[in-house]
Amino acid sequence: MTAQPLAQVASSVAAGLLALVGVVSASDPAVTHERSSGVAVVGGGFIAVTAVWVTPGLTVHPHYATRWVSDPARRARHREVATARTLFLIEVANQSALRLEGYLALNARLRVNAREHAPDPDPAVRARLPDLWPGPALQRVPPHTTVLTAAAFPAVPPGTGPVILLIPPLWIFRGSRQIGETPAFELGFDPRGLTYPP
Repeated sequence: MTAQPLAQVASSVAAGLLALVGVVSASDPAVTHERSSGVAVVGGGFIAVTAVWVTPGLTVHPHYATRWVSDPARRARHREVATARTLFLIEVANQSALRLEGYLALNARLRVNAREHAPDPDPAVRARLPDLWPGPALQRVPPHTTVLTAAAFPAVPPGTGPVILLIPPLWIFRGSRQIGETPAFELGFDPRGLTYPP
């Protein structure tokens, strides 16, 4: 986390909403493609964001079928997209009594060599991910539910060092009233450290 998200969290803590920021990096070699970050909600519950960098090699690993996409046809489409693009699946797990809203995939950014990239607007890419690509629609994450979406970026050049996936803040609602927002999550990946490099 950078100073800016921590400052955002501090304001939410002051408002009595969020109590904790944590970053988890997967240690199992089979899941080196995954990074998670989350915040605890005062009064109970947790909001977690997990991203997985999908590469062609990962799509044929049993862990990908078990944890992320069980359908073989969908995994084949993910493999096709990941061959030409930098593909991430983004999961938001809202284990709280609050509702979340935001333009999750639309506003995600990939920082590569200090430059931020927006998701690839190519309609052909979106057509390969119809079950995960929400387009410009506002995404809602009701209490105690998990939402999975996708963001495909231009391919990361070979030899690139660490990159950062930037997830925009999600608005927090209690009933119909907005009471705050999550921090902007920053999840770091090193292409050279992936079990299945792009």
